[in-house]
Amino acid sequence: MTVLCIAGDPGGSRAVLPVAERLAQRLGVERVLIAAHGTLGCECPERLRPCLTEIPDVATGPFLLARGVACVVFGTSTHDAVPLRVARAAQAVGCRTLHVLDNWSNYRSRLEVDGGPLLVPDLYTAMDQTAYDEAVAAGIPAANVVIAGQPALAETAVCEPARQAEQARALGLPAGRRILLFISE
Repeated sequence: MTVLCIAGDPGGSRAVLPVAERLAQRLGVERVLIAAHGTLGCECPERLRPCLTEIPDVATGPFLLARGVACVVFGTSTHDAVPLRVARAAQAVGCRTLHVLDNWSNYRSRLEVDGGPLLVPDLYTAMDQTAYDEAVAAGIPAANVVIAGQPALAETAVCEPARQAEQARALGLPAGRRILLFISE
C-alpha cells in the first residue's frame, strides 16, 4: 500500500507532515509519496525528500492508480484547492481519503473550496471535542469524524507548573521568570 500526503498552506502542511513522517517510519519511505506542492513540498525535511513527487494537473486519478496509491492524507485550506482536487480524484478511483484538520474554522467550506459539492472524506480528523462538534454541526457526518489531536503539536512538551523553576533554569532564565508559550497561525 502506498500513501500520498498533500497539503498546501502552512497550517495544513505542518499538520500533515508529522503524519507523513510516522507513515514513512511504519511503511518505509518507498511507500509514502509527498506532493511537491505548497508549504509541505517546500518544508519537507531532507530525510523525506525521496518521497517528493509532482502531482499532474490532469489525469490525477490514473496517476494515483499507476503509483499504487491506496490512501490520500490531505490538509485543506480556505484558498488552495489543489489538495481537495487530488482527494476528489482519489475518491473517484477508489482510494481512501483521510482529512487532517488543523484549525478551528471553516470546517465545511474547506471541503468545498474548489466550488464542487461537499467532499466527505473517509476519515475527518479533528483536534478536540470543540472541532468535532463544530465539524458535525457544519454537515460533516459524525461517523467520519474522529478526535485525533493536532499532529503538529504531538511532540510539544508540557511544562508542569511545579517544574517551572527547573524549566526556567534549563532555559537560562533568571529565577522567578514565568514561561509563556504563545501559539499562533
